[in-house]
Parts: sequence; structure tokens; C-alpha cells
Amino acid sequence: MVTDLSDKNKISFIDGSILMPNDSSIAELQQWIRCNNMVKSWLLSSLSMDIHQNMIYNDLAYDIWAYLMERFLHVNNPHVFQIERSIYKLLQDTMYVVTYFTKLKGLWDELSDLCVILACSYGARKEIQQYQQRQKTMKFLMGLNDLYHVIRGQILLIDPLPSVNRAYSLAMAQVKTITRRQYPRRVRQRVEEPAEPSYAQDPEQAKQHEQL
Repeated sequence: MVTDLSDKNKISFIDGSILMPNDSSIAELQQWIRCNNMVKSWLLSSLSMDIHQNMIYNDLAYDIWAYLMERFLHVNNPHVFQIERSIYKLLQDTMYVVTYFTKLKGLWDELSDLCVILACSYGARKEIQQYQQRQKTMKFLMGLNDLYHVIRGQILLIDPLPSVNRAYSLAMAQVKTITRRQYPRRVRQRVEEPAEPSYAQDPEQAKQHEQL
């Protein structure tokens, strides 16, 4: 849910960083109410019926989220530890780059669902997201095999450091280059007319062929 709200640029309605505007700006107030109701609807639709009935009369998406976090958010430290250790130990090794990246992203998504930053100012949230992206890019590059040392060095020289998704795209471009060098495209052979059969090994067939 947090990832979905972040993708839709609506997470500010649950962390309290966007407050209801005063009544002096009617247009702004109406826009805020519309977005708040949208987020509230998303939250309620994800709840079981018994919890939904308790939350339906809350006007603010922030209040619904705060209640859910207080009731259900209990960080499982051993689980977080296992995920963090899996991320730290994960290397490409014998995996394809796409498989390595997919496993790494799955661990990051799982960790993100367990560790939620509920409230912070816009500037602080942006800095945190940039730091997290930087750490992800670094981890992805460190886990790549030495075969990709060239593209790894090139990515590290980019300022600012690209996102992990961009780094993955650049690495995949080199994968295609290496693949083309190792396995060049086979030139299709021209389809030729079948050659006449050889009768050198069978004199009888050769004699019959000459009489035709």
C-alpha cells in the first residue's frame, strides 16, 4: 500500500505532511478533499469487512492510517534481520543479471513493507529516498560479477549516481553487447536447389540414369 501511494504521489495524505488548507481558498480545499477521499477509498478497500466498518466514519485518510499503524505495525526485528542479511550476502555469482536484479528487488520491496517512515517533511523525505536509491545502486553494482567491471566503473563516474533501475538498464545493455560478441548472429544460408544424386557408388543406377 505504501508503495502504491508513493507511486501515485499521494503518500503525503497519510504521513500528515499535507494538511487540510483553510477555507480561504475554495478551489484548493476542494482539490484536497477530493484527493483525501481518493486515498481514504484506497485504504478502506484494502481492509477486511470488520475493520472497514470501524473506519468508514473517519473523514481523514491520515486518521485511518494512524489507527492502522498503531494497531498492526509491529516490526518483526528477526525477520528484518534475515532480509537485511540476505541483501548483504546476495551476489550475482552464476545467476543471469536479470535474475540477480529480480531477487534483489524482491528483498528490497519486502523490507520496504516492514520498515515504514510515517511522517517527515517533504525535504527530509526526498533526502531519505535519494539516500535509499544510492544505497540500492551501490549494492547492485557491488554484487555484479567482475565481467561487468567496465560498466560498473562507468556508472560510478556518473554524477549524480543513477537510480538502481537505470543502473540495471545500463548493465543489461552491456550484457547484450557481450552476448553478441560471444555468440554472433548466424548468417542464414541461401536455400539452394538440391544437387543431382551421385551414382558413383552404384554402377547399375548410373547406367540407368544415362539411358534416361
